[in-house]
Amino acid sequence: MAKHRRDERGQALVETGLVIGLLVIMVLGIIEFGYVFFALNMVTNAARDGARAAAASQDRTGQCGAYNQTNNAVQSLVQAQLAGIVTVTGVNIAQCTVTSGSPTPVCSTPPASGCAPDVPGQIPTIKVTVTGRIPYLFGLLGSSAFNFSRAVIFRDEIRPG
Repeated sequence: MAKHRRDERGQALVETGLVIGLLVIMVLGIIEFGYVFFALNMVTNAARDGARAAAASQDRTGQCGAYNQTNNAVQSLVQAQLAGIVTVTGVNIAQCTVTSGSPTPVCSTPPASGCAPDVPGQIPTIKVTVTGRIPYLFGLLGSSAFNFSRAVIFRDEIRPG
């Protein structure tokens, strides 16, 4: 009888170890998912703030209010908001035209030279795309990470439309 009872205690210890191991893995997965969701939300917010800043920017040097790609104010704004959260590999700014009723904007980077004629039903917009990397498991696995890209479009407040 005593030997049988001792085997049951060993079995319970092994089962407890397996359950605790699975629970730890599950909790780490939940935390990782929450962190990635938070980081992508921050990236979207930073892209929105960058698009708003670019759309309202008064210091344009190009023809017809073309956005100057050499102006690093928008890139600096986006990167400052994401410092320490994700690795930003690029901030792209494009001027677009959205035709009412069409879901797809037509963008150009850098802006085409010369002024486009005013076309009824077309809305001038600015598109900011943020790309980068989010590390797996808070960077504990070294350099392994997944790439992200978030784009936000704002109506251009400088160009007529």
